[in-house]
Amino acid sequence: MLPAIVLHQEPSMTIKRIPLSNDSVRRRTDEMASNAEDKLCSLLIAKEIAEIKLYFWGMFHRQNEIQEKLHLALDLPTDTKGRTIFDCVKDYFDKKSVPLKNIGACATDGARAMTGQHRGFVALLKREVPHVFTAHCIIHRQHLAAKKLSEALNHSPQVVIDVVNYLKRHVLNEWLLRQLCKDNEDEFLQSIGSQSFQ
Repeated sequence: MLPAIVLHQEPSMTIKRIPLSNDSVRRRTDEMASNAEDKLCSLLIAKEIAEIKLYFWGMFHRQNEIQEKLHLALDLPTDTKGRTIFDCVKDYFDKKSVPLKNIGACATDGARAMTGQHRGFVALLKREVPHVFTAHCIIHRQHLAAKKLSEALNHSPQVVIDVVNYLKRHVLNEWLLRQLCKDNEDEFLQSIGSQSFQ
């Protein structure tokens, strides 16, 4: 746009030349996501200690400040057992050449698949990375505290939970939700559609 203005060209003609097809936008978005993922992985490879909060967010030191980035969202191939989750995360780290020993801490929810003493994700991670610090995720603690503390704080999440559970109670509604998610290419909503809430 700026070169068009400087050269006294009609801005609308310049805008019309920018390709905006779904394929172009999707390709560019995929390229940006891949680039961001590659840069993050290269930063994690270079660090001796990185904190990975299992599965979605990574925190690491860079240039004397803590960086927090969305790191990965993996589809589980079969079930949500601790071994399956661990294998998916380990395979991802291996594929990206990020050593598991760089994980300094792991925060999870309190689900048995995550915290089980023998076969939970944390137990399997500690076998590979004995020094890893593990904790219950603070967001889950805040949610649990809000649930007990105040009706007003619990109202918004409860509305979402009620809507999702209503949709899941009826097969047609669930099918329509899945179709809506698929049509909008919304992976987050698709994952919500495949879970139950309480």
